[in-house]
Amino acid sequence: MQLGLSFIPTVRKIHIDTVKTSLARLTRSVKLKDYFRDDNNPFKKTFDRMFIEKSEWTPPDERLSKEATESIEKLHAVSNEVINRYPFKDDHLLIRNARYNITRPQQQAINRLRNNPDIVIKQADKGGLTCIMNRTAYITEAYRQLNNPKYYQRISTPRRIEIIPQINAILTNMLKEGYISDGQFDFLQAKPTDKTRYFHLLPKVHKEFAKWPQKNMPEGRPIVGDCETESRRISDLIDYYIKPISTSHPSYVKDTYDFVSRIRNRRVEPSWLLVTGDVTALYTNMQINRTIAVTKRALANNPQAKRPDKYLIELLEIALRNNDFIFNEEIFLQIHGTAMGKSFAPSLANLYLVDFDRRATTGFRIRPHFYFRFLDDVFFLWPGTREELKEFELFLNSVIPDITITLKAHEKEIDFLDTTVFKHPSTDATTLQTRTYFKSTDTHQLLHVSSFHPPHTCQGILKSQLLRFKRLSSFKTDFDQACRTLFRVLRRRGYNDRMLRRTKLETWNGIHGLRRTATPIPILPMVIPYSPLSTQLTRGWRDSLAPSPLFTNHRIIAAYSKHRNLAQRITSSKLRPARESTAN
Repeated sequence: MQLGLSFIPTVRKIHIDTVKTSLARLTRSVKLKDYFRDDNNPFKKTFDRMFIEKSEWTPPDERLSKEATESIEKLHAVSNEVINRYPFKDDHLLIRNARYNITRPQQQAINRLRNNPDIVIKQADKGGLTCIMNRTAYITEAYRQLNNPKYYQRISTPRRIEIIPQINAILTNMLKEGYISDGQFDFLQAKPTDKTRYFHLLPKVHKEFAKWPQKNMPEGRPIVGDCETESRRISDLIDYYIKPISTSHPSYVKDTYDFVSRIRNRRVEPSWLLVTGDVTALYTNMQINRTIAVTKRALANNPQAKRPDKYLIELLEIALRNNDFIFNEEIFLQIHGTAMGKSFAPSLANLYLVDFDRRATTGFRIRPHFYFRFLDDVFFLWPGTREELKEFELFLNSVIPDITITLKAHEKEIDFLDTTVFKHPSTDATTLQTRTYFKSTDTHQLLHVSSFHPPHTCQGILKSQLLRFKRLSSFKTDFDQACRTLFRVLRRRGYNDRMLRRTKLETWNGIHGLRRTATPIPILPMVIPYSPLSTQLTRGWRDSLAPSPLFTNHRIIAAYSKHRNLAQRITSSKLRPARESTAN
């Protein structure tokens, strides 16, 4: 799979309805811009405008200005002009001279992979590697986890019949008490048509081979997809309220950049140990009773008017205690922990370990310096000995039942998130500095240049990667080394040396710096799936709208949506029956 799962084969035809839908969406945007032209921020995201069905209301034509009407007429005229240039067959516009970007043997290989009942294809948990696994080994690993009675139990019928009326009863009370509107109630309520959850694994190929439970299958990270299920919308509502609280503790780091900004150039003692910690299976080991208790306490300690604390806890308890799912045509119920896939899971994890962080920083006789945590990953500097660090690890593993952490220490440098943190001695002091860290399993499978994407996409991806390298590298030598590592792979993926060298030079010299204006410029996106036909349409649409006084202060941009990539063609969260095959 050298092409990568993000690769999109060439599309040679576009359904006419796709073009009509994109044109209708753009036309509606023009009407809305015109209708609300005197409103400074008509679409400001407030709670009243959240958790409701997407509005399809369009201003009536008789309320439009002359400029808007003329712009819409031009849009339709240029659309007809472009469409008429293309052959039409079976409701599709045919893309002429579209050079196919995969060979016949490659297409045949993709079909064999997709239809092979003896394998399961997944992206690795980390590193971007595409994993083709023996189906039997994959199922064995799944059952190794699912057969643990501490965490899961088999059930005969789904819980949906029981919990849909429970969810809707709570929402009804919230509506009566004014916490949500009629529109929010309609959106949030659970429905019999909501989808089923499925269990799948992401293989942890980055783990040491000696620790794999099978010779041909590493441990898998359990994921239970929650999209469009009866609990997804209330999970989003819960997360809306608890996320700001969960990120307010002192040890919280938002991401790698936040971490780097907090520790780079900080003075340290040369003798201090650099330490990282990894909490074992955090989500799975979060006791449901304790999760509910710490969330209730967090809400109580952070009071907010008009927040439905009582009902949030009731909804949270329903979501946690009724997380049923299907694997291999069997129904399971998670009875311990929460699943990766729930939108509130990261926020709950942060709340769950707040006491852990407090005890780690104040509860032991030796206190760590620069203690930070990103979900289940911990970083700090240790002023004691390695023997005392072992004692500290034992102490941490006694703080919260089922929560265990493994600490690693080094005198000079250590890897944390996407960085290597190292001590940099100088004449004045020893400071902490950083450089980019690549895992040994990182394949650097950025988008292949021949993928059916807009031409600027690869350039943009490359630029974003090099900007990341620059932000994570304290010194140019580290930036150069990260670029060399990436470029070795990208050359094999079709990226030319001239583009690589130019982008590297411009990035380090700051030519790609973000330009910020005092007042954000409003954007008018033209959304359509990418194709040569689409580029002609968006060019014509932009030329039609740009002269209008309605859009003199707007950025009119083409926002190309993507076609189905290889991941969507050959992978699935649902385990297919062994006998099942997928048609072309």
